[in-house]
Amino acid sequence: GAWSSVFLASIVCAIELAVSGASPIRVVLPAMAGLHALIGIGEGLITVAVLSLVLASRADLFQLQRI
Repeated sequence: GAWSSVFLASIVCAIELAVSGASPIRVVLPAMAGLHALIGIGEGLITVAVLSLVLASRADLFQLQRI
């Protein structure tokens, strides 16, 4: 989910930069993909931490209502 969207967006951006002539693909693709792979992991860790805190303090927010 979150990691793949960040990673894939960085690859698409790298391709756009290469097509526009701003940077060669062999330079921009590893730079963008490598950095954003780490950013995606960081975002995942932050999400887990926040959800854990909310679950510990307000578990009722995770319960589905019956209709």
